[in-house]
Amino acid sequence: MPGGPLRPRAFGLLSLLAPLTLVEMKTTPLTIRGCPDGVHQAFKTRARANRRSLSKEVLTVLEREAEEPPALKGAEIAKRMREARKLMTEKEHREFAEDIERGIGLMRSLERPLEP
Repeated sequence: MPGGPLRPRAFGLLSLLAPLTLVEMKTTPLTIRGCPDGVHQAFKTRARANRRSLSKEVLTVLEREAEEPPALKGAEIAKRMREARKLMTEKEHREFAEDIERGIGLMRSLERPLEP
């Protein structure tokens, strides 16, 4: 051969493909019926902005939501508050209760329509 025997090239095509391993992921088709036009348009806009297909954009949002821990139920919150109560002094408990009452009052004031 001209130029001598074949030498392996450091970055030949096979050396680039060798470390690749294919992982088979099981996927399940999903159809969403009755999607409101506004939601569909919002996802199309997001997909375009993120340079993804509509399907990939929706899947990205679904995956993110599925990874989030579930919201606490009222019973679990009450249990945690009872446990926290055991660690508080009487003064801390009273101040905490007052803060809760102030917060409830604020939320209720936001629910009322504003006076003209």
